[in-house]
Amino acid sequence: MTTIIDNDDSRVRTLEAFAGVAGPAPSNLPATQPQSFLPPVDRVHGAQQVAVRRHEPDVLRKIKELAAAAGEYFYYRFPVKNKGKTEYIEGPTIKCANAVARLFGNCDVDCRSVDIGTHWVFHARFMDLETGYSLTRPLQQRKTQATVRGDAGRAEDIAYQIGTSKAIRNVVTNALDTFTTFAWQEAKMSVVETVGKQIEKYKTRVQIRLDEMEVDLHRVEAVRGRPLKDWLATDVARTIAEIQAVNDGMATADETWPKKGDQKADGDGKLSQFASDANKADGNTETVDPKTGEVTDGVASTNNSAQGDQPAQGSQTAEDGPQPLAAATEDGAEASAASSSAKSEPDEPQMTEAEYEAYAIAWFAEAAVVEEARARWAREKSMRVNVKTATLTKLEALMKDTIARIKKDTNKG
Repeated sequence: MTTIIDNDDSRVRTLEAFAGVAGPAPSNLPATQPQSFLPPVDRVHGAQQVAVRRHEPDVLRKIKELAAAAGEYFYYRFPVKNKGKTEYIEGPTIKCANAVARLFGNCDVDCRSVDIGTHWVFHARFMDLETGYSLTRPLQQRKTQATVRGDAGRAEDIAYQIGTSKAIRNVVTNALDTFTTFAWQEAKMSVVETVGKQIEKYKTRVQIRLDEMEVDLHRVEAVRGRPLKDWLATDVARTIAEIQAVNDGMATADETWPKKGDQKADGDGKLSQFASDANKADGNTETVDPKTGEVTDGVASTNNSAQGDQPAQGSQTAEDGPQPLAAATEDGAEASAASSSAKSEPDEPQMTEAEYEAYAIAWFAEAAVVEEARARWAREKSMRVNVKTATLTKLEALMKDTIARIKKDTNKG
């Protein structure tokens, strides 16, 4: 006997009955999202027993050693706009945050994402297993994040990875602010000191890296306010940090070093004049009108409107601009000329305490003539206006040790 099944529902029920398989039970529960897009699941809260408890002095010592070795890979620097001015943000990279979390130990970091169409929302969570402290930070990342170069088809994948890194870095630098700040500042001082000892080598490396990134050197020189041959150790260190920020997707090359047509002048027109000279050297007579331009350096701010995202947590603002400093030059004549130039421009911003300390320690190690060392120390009095008493006392003691070393070496000779 043959039975004709008239509708699809009856057909399904008949087949299920024949196969002995029960259909899905009806449910009024809402559909769940895929697990990979959910925020972090609930975890057990409270302090946990651990095999080896952390010893914070040892953690700081290890961070200091690693930061000195990591150098440029532990901190970034990129420009932001604030009330018509270009200012700079400095802070720890994702590599720095990961390293600090690893050395801190007995902690857990997790990151999940939710796709909301044009953006992803990342939820990153940090948990200290020893104390039970837990922190969750959300971060919204647009899918059209600009990238340096590459296949357009990979742009969204790269943007997703950038968002993941930002979220993890933000939660770690918030939870371990003291440790991450210590790490990136130690790394920065290490870079300035290292560059100061081999400045010509690092100038060449920077130029090669800019060529690989297809960035015109004149664009970078205009931001620094002086040609490459006159760069100081701090100028080179800042450029290295900016290259790192571009590589990490924190900023684009065009935002960091504007093209010739976008170069702006400072209040005194010095940067405009420099850009004009650079253009003439290329056979290009294009100039920049200082009356309509924007200021490219000034008091630091945490406003990050140029990025479209909030500034990274744990970052700090940094003053930029030519420093009144005859630093990291191996030729005495160049040092004297730079010093004379600094005296004629007393309104230029001074070095920060950390920058001057690293710079001074570097030239102390290279000093070889007592009279020149004493004259240089006296000449740099105006550069120490931001140095606190404790640091100044330390540097004065190092200066005395330097003089004693030079005299001892001279007597041996």
